[in-house]
Amino acid sequence: MGDSPKERKTLREKIAKTMLVAAALALFSSVFFPYWHLTVRAPQYPKGLRVQIYLNRVTGDIQEIDTLNHYIGMRPLGEAAKIERRFAIPGLAVLLAALLIAVFIRGKWSALFIVPAVLFPAIFAGDLYFWLRDFGLHLNPKAPLSSSVKPFIPPLLGHGKIAQFQAVADFSWGHGLSMLAMILCVAVIALRFFPPKNKI
Repeated sequence: MGDSPKERKTLREKIAKTMLVAAALALFSSVFFPYWHLTVRAPQYPKGLRVQIYLNRVTGDIQEIDTLNHYIGMRPLGEAAKIERRFAIPGLAVLLAALLIAVFIRGKWSALFIVPAVLFPAIFAGDLYFWLRDFGLHLNPKAPLSSSVKPFIPPLLGHGKIAQFQAVADFSWGHGLSMLAMILCVAVIALRFFPPKNKI
């Protein structure tokens, strides 16, 4: 004899709650890891210059890259996403609270508390692309080397060329953890709102 429909529903809900807690832990952990990184290399920088973007800060060879960017007319890195970085941690706290609330809400309204975590990785990537595009396409025409560099879009993912520099960009562990949280939340939605049909 198999489990009754009620028992199966109870088991699915237990799994869903466990996944929600795991998703919240993954999102919380993502704060401590970079979400994205960029490495640029040129003959004068054989080891490369590196930038790492966390949710609320930018680290790496900032001063050296800002100096190089000044000559081609690009604004300092610290001017990008000021509002996003300021509210990143409070915003993530809201996402975590929403997931934990969803643990105790089983109805259709629980989706409202889960969906933001599903959208979060894409929102981060979209916002990052916006700033890469904005910085690369709006160069200062009065910069010393402005005539030698045409407006460009730094790569969000993969390889790109910035003047004589070769750039390689990729998402990092923090974004990977947010993706894990997204996958877990999608699984929760499937468990709660799309249960398997009972076999006759």
